[in-house]
Amino acid sequence: MLARVFVSSVMEGFREFRQAAKKGIIAAGAQPILIEDFPALAVSPRNACLDGVESSDIFIAIIGKRGGWTAPSGKLVVEEEYEEALRRRLRILAFIHDVERDDEAQRFVTILSDYVGGVLRPTFRTPAELENAVEHALKTYIPHYKHSKVELSMIQENLKKCQEFNLHDETFLRFILVPERMGEVIDPVFIGSQEFIEQLYTIGHSAQVRLFSYEHPKAPEMRVNEVIILQPYQNRSRDSLDEVRLEIAVSGTIIIDANVTGRIPRRPDNMDTSFYIYNEDIEAILKKCFSFSNGFYATKDPYQRYDRLLYNISLCGIGYRSLVTQAPPGHTYSLANRIDDVVAAFDKPRLITMAELRSPEKEIERVITLFSRRLKRE
Repeated sequence: MLARVFVSSVMEGFREFRQAAKKGIIAAGAQPILIEDFPALAVSPRNACLDGVESSDIFIAIIGKRGGWTAPSGKLVVEEEYEEALRRRLRILAFIHDVERDDEAQRFVTILSDYVGGVLRPTFRTPAELENAVEHALKTYIPHYKHSKVELSMIQENLKKCQEFNLHDETFLRFILVPERMGEVIDPVFIGSQEFIEQLYTIGHSAQVRLFSYEHPKAPEMRVNEVIILQPYQNRSRDSLDEVRLEIAVSGTIIIDANVTGRIPRRPDNMDTSFYIYNEDIEAILKKCFSFSNGFYATKDPYQRYDRLLYNISLCGIGYRSLVTQAPPGHTYSLANRIDDVVAAFDKPRLITMAELRSPEKEIERVITLFSRRLKRE
């Protein structure tokens, strides 16, 4: 995966140099992060820049003749970005334009000089010189930012644990989504906070998601690196079972367990839940899972540091049920061969991008197609 490199500099009158830095970053085999490339976001430009720094691996400061805008803190905007990079312990590289500087620009150069022990990166005169200097400097560090990928076997092993949470004679679906890039998506201290729990409630209850129901209580549980929210069954009637278990880890792993039978009876005797799994019920749960995941990552990773994710889905507690599009005619039922194993949709985790996560219709169709093939009865 590509290292992310944030470019910090004044904007006005400096576009050709910023574009030169962008070209140098790409030539070095990294991903440039420039605010002018950001999508429209419901945050201030200042916060957008600081969030962009947070999402990056390497920070490049380019200082020209002007110090630029001053933030409400009294510091230069580029200075605030630099301090955020320090706080995030990013690799910091500085490139100095060989021109006469104003007092604020010179002050910032002095700060950078202190940070790197009095030795700055090469100065430059032209955009071409900057492009070459950026490419050359980054090639020294890029090999250290080949991020390890998540173990695919971990996802597959977790799919099998669906059975542990199926406490009823129903078929449950387990959804697992993991960032391809290993990292710390959530601060391990923040994950145990009431604020984080409330964020999950807000996303899960939202009209676009509806993973949780306001009608049912929730029971949060904090572990060392995970938080679990359980919406348990209570006072069940045969008309409705809406049980959900949500687990989120510091790594950004999302695991959702939910029943796909026992939700909506199709026949007056309510016996169909013992014989059939309906495609539309699987589709409904998958929409909730993908929508929740999209809402979560839109909140926690708006600049898409974790743009590529892996997912897989399993069914457990299938028993004698058949997967059908609609209930067969008549009032007779036939038992299929019993399935006691956990059945996964894909042989190995499937790659999905954030864009696909926002519009998962094709992925849902794919999952149902694979389940139909795997559960086909002779």
